Amino acid sequence: PRPGLSRGRAALRAGLATLGFGLATCGLALHGPDLYDEARLSARGVETAGVVTGKRIRRWEPVIQVQYPDAEGKAVEVERPVLAPRWRNAETGEIVVMRYLPDEPQVSRVEEGDIHWKRAAVVGVLSAMAFLCFPSILRRALLEFVR
Repeated sequence: PRPGLSRGRAALRAGLATLGFGLATCGLALHGPDLYDEARLSARGVETAGVVTGKRIRRWEPVIQVQYPDAEGKAVEVERPVLAPRWRNAETGEIVVMRYLPDEPQVSRVEEGDIHWKRAAVVGVLSAMAFLCFPSILRRALLEFVR
């Protein structure tokens, strides 16, 4: 018997590598805008005081509803996902620190308890691992398959 993987195991490894790469690509596609917005908020965001107007669960995710003034003084109302402990402690009328883009006031985050940076970090790390590992795993599996 020759050393290495059998054809079935090589095909399984190639399939799993392709699936992992596909999932990482989907995650990056879904959360890429969050990464982009986070970078813009960190670079050009302006802080302001917002007022919590409510909270709810949206698509399995805890969100708080916040109203804050933009650079021109107009009221902006947004729903922002937050970590569960932050959501549980949020009360209507509470003052929170918001960061928003002056040229796009709807692009914002709650400074304390925001969830996007954690999700973006996880997706970024998993995507980087998939993009770095996928070619080598697939190449090895295909070489084993054609032997």
